[in-house]
Amino acid sequence: MVAARWSASPPSDLDSASALLRTLRFRNTETVIAYASYVAFFVCGFVVIVFLVDEDSDGGIEAAEQDLLSILSEVFLLHSIATLLALPVIDTDETQGLLTEEENEQKERSGVLTAPWVPAVVEILGEDYEADLEFFYPADFRPANSRKATNQVSDDDELLTAKERASQLLAGCAPGWMSPWYVAAVGRCDLRSLSSETLQMLSTFLTGASPSTDRYTTAAAVLSCGSLYASTGARTVSHRLLVMWEAHEISAIRADCVLAIKAIGYEPLVRFVEVAERITTFDSLSPIEEFYKARALDTSTLQAKSLRALYRALSGPSHTRLMCMAVACHMFRPGQEPPTRDELTEYIVAVDQYVLSMPFEKHFVSELALESLARSAKLLKLDEVAEKDREPWKSTGSLDELFANERLLLNMWSIGIELNTTSVYKQVRAQAQRLLQVTAYPYQSTFSLFGAKATKTFADAGLSPRAARLVMEENLPDGLLQQIHERAQALTNPEEELEDLFQITRSGAKGGAEEARRLSRVNSESDWSSITDPLAFEDLVSLEPAEQPEFLLYALIANWGRRGFSSWQMSDIFIQRRLNSSDRLERYVGLLCIGAFLERSVSEKLRRVVLPGVVANELVSDVRELATLILETGYTWACCKGRGRQLAEEDPQLRLLRQERSRLEDMVAERKGRGEVKDNAGSNSHRLVEKQTTIRREATLTRKT
Repeated sequence: MVAARWSASPPSDLDSASALLRTLRFRNTETVIAYASYVAFFVCGFVVIVFLVDEDSDGGIEAAEQDLLSILSEVFLLHSIATLLALPVIDTDETQGLLTEEENEQKERSGVLTAPWVPAVVEILGEDYEADLEFFYPADFRPANSRKATNQVSDDDELLTAKERASQLLAGCAPGWMSPWYVAAVGRCDLRSLSSETLQMLSTFLTGASPSTDRYTTAAAVLSCGSLYASTGARTVSHRLLVMWEAHEISAIRADCVLAIKAIGYEPLVRFVEVAERITTFDSLSPIEEFYKARALDTSTLQAKSLRALYRALSGPSHTRLMCMAVACHMFRPGQEPPTRDELTEYIVAVDQYVLSMPFEKHFVSELALESLARSAKLLKLDEVAEKDREPWKSTGSLDELFANERLLLNMWSIGIELNTTSVYKQVRAQAQRLLQVTAYPYQSTFSLFGAKATKTFADAGLSPRAARLVMEENLPDGLLQQIHERAQALTNPEEELEDLFQITRSGAKGGAEEARRLSRVNSESDWSSITDPLAFEDLVSLEPAEQPEFLLYALIANWGRRGFSSWQMSDIFIQRRLNSSDRLERYVGLLCIGAFLERSVSEKLRRVVLPGVVANELVSDVRELATLILETGYTWACCKGRGRQLAEEDPQLRLLRQERSRLEDMVAERKGRGEVKDNAGSNSHRLVEKQTTIRREATLTRKT
């Protein structure tokens, strides 16, 4: 038929060219341009190599030039074949057939194609981690027999300690700084046997210059530093850990920094971080003074005798602001004379302006500031004012009639609410909640719906609408719970109406409320007559939970399928918008949408792709812990990440960090049991370690001789 058609109407030159282009896969203009570029590249390269280079004495082309020409020809040939046959040249499902099954699995699970360090790391960490490493790195994992043959140490090195042997094993393989197992193995090595390059790479995790920003690898690096420098009193490493503790957003890594500092044992810094651990009972300035004197910094601020003496120093550097807040906490400790209302008013304005409103303030400074406010509120007994005078100011038509103590109370409430909902630091949020508790904030229990207490209930009762209903019943007063339920029942099109409420809260009303809170903070020039509606001011302070979309969505989840409540198919985009919010309450309830309906209306993509990203990158621990619980409930972490099979109910990376943390805690306890104290840089300990290493090496050399 084709021959007859051709004989009937012979093709023109244009048709023949088109047929040839289709045969050679030149399907579009881009492909033609690409192939023409390859031809031009080859011709230019050939001309440069052959005609523009010097010939040798025999008139031929030198060997180096022949190599260049062969490389050029090979590149041209490969790209020509790929273009003509339309072969994919990037990582796609079609190119995975070029890899073995183990290599494909390793690339999918760990993100790397090769990991030559795996046998050495398994040998160092021990059999407890064999199954995990075999799952993540099947292509490079070696059975026990072949691993022993590969990593066999000479008989002449029998005197090597376990740490020195670990150093030798890692020195003989390529590094793997993107893996928490490799970084943890570095912590098992001998400090004196490691190369300077290895120590420099490990220190980059403490300065933010590391190749990996994954929280698992970062935590493993902090714990490895604590293990390597344990009981040395190394001042430089301790200060690097302190800088990381002051600024890192993830509370678990900050806790690891404190543990590593204690293991190293530089005593002025150890006593300094212990103040942060017992901040609510902090009553002595000596640890802070001792630490800053060891750093040769001016400590005259610690001698201030009045609040007004602190105001001028609040505009100074961070360590000066920390000393100011520490002095304020010391002034407001129990049993002291309470400040006057005017003094406290000025203090609140100054602290809010120079400390709590600063976007990059160190968390310890903010914690001390909130603790000082809580102690001052206790001295003035503002909780009694809140209980006694709540009804009168609710019905008052003018804010000028408020008592001065109530003005202070409202300002403290607004500060506590703002930091509790926006701060990424767990300890700052805890101190904000303490401030609200001390001042008897009426809606404090509402925050329990989005924190560790609620997550624990979900862990015990299961992730389900029934568990969400139990959380609301446990943490909300009956009257408020009824208001939220009635408002949620009134939603006829929940997804659309809630989306509108979230948008209004984010762009309009919430922004206005934040501005009003800022303007309403009391100072000597406040114009209270500009705010005339007491109910509007009450909404401003309490956030009116019954009108907040986070609480309404929580109520719809808790009453899913019950009579009178709307049940709808949540779209992925609706849930994803919740997870992308800057409000931690909104992100928490967005995760609850996934957790409560794992087997119903949530797509597989959210479980497999989005959840692991939240676990790895979420800064707020309350939100991250709920995401981790969802991964471990109903679906194992392996299945949620699409890794093909179930391995364990706990992420192996979390298990690794927990065991390494326990190991370092044992070292700290052992150090305390021996009563070691290091007030200097630990040079004596360094010399002792160096002397012991030299003795072992000399013994090895003698044996060889």
